[in-house]
Amino acid sequence: MPVQTPPLHSSTPQVSIIIVTYNAVDYVRRCLDSIRQHTSTPHEIIVLDNASREETRSYLREQTDIRLFLNEDNRLWCAGCNQGMQEADPASPYLLMLNPDVEVLRDDWLQVLIDVMELDPAVGIVGTKHHYRKAGPIYGWIDGQCMMFRRKMVEQMGYMDCARFPMGGGPQLYTIRAFKEGWRYKTVHPHDHLISHHGKKSRAELKGKKAWTAVRPDFVALMREEGLEPQGQSGLRAFLEARVYALRRERFFYAPPSRALQASSRTP
Repeated sequence: MPVQTPPLHSSTPQVSIIIVTYNAVDYVRRCLDSIRQHTSTPHEIIVLDNASREETRSYLREQTDIRLFLNEDNRLWCAGCNQGMQEADPASPYLLMLNPDVEVLRDDWLQVLIDVMELDPAVGIVGTKHHYRKAGPIYGWIDGQCMMFRRKMVEQMGYMDCARFPMGGGPQLYTIRAFKEGWRYKTVHPHDHLISHHGKKSRAELKGKKAWTAVRPDFVALMREEGLEPQGQSGLRAFLEARVYALRRERFFYAPPSRALQASSRTP
């Protein structure tokens, strides 16, 4: 059974930060230290460790400001995220999946993500990196490196499909299903460098092991599977769709830079 470390404080978090770890202790340490250094927004940190070596688990047990769950086996990323969402404080309105090899760069990073979410009540997913696909009307998905869900959306939708997509593909399918339910997504503006993602440090530990199989889903095939016919898939139409996206991507996905967000919120 997972072991839980009680949180340092009992105040209601505005965001539940969910981190799934597997070894790579140096990057996990940098991740947690950067959150502590740069985060003033009320939050909780939930760490789901997937049977790491003792050096990682020993470090995590020493952390008094996280809620720690030590899994007896490697449940992989998607199942770990689902587990974290289920364990999150029920009063927290936002659930943020954050990779353990991410380093936070700015003091306002969490508030920027919240501000982007609050620009439109139809936005249910916000993140820092967008994967573009020339398949309208969705045009891609938010990368799981830093991906925040609105709790109301999760309560309506349920959790990610970890049976089919244990390491990759969960965000793609979830984005498509959320779109069908009327939810939309946004990314922060490219000028807003909120985090640095060092990339695949935990996944590198799995090389040569049979614990998982990387599934690279076909986004267009997933759309069709869910009853959405992709637009702009070939020839001139595809070219024009790509150009429209390039010229109007802020309207499609990006919120304004955070400085503009802050300026627009000032009282005249």
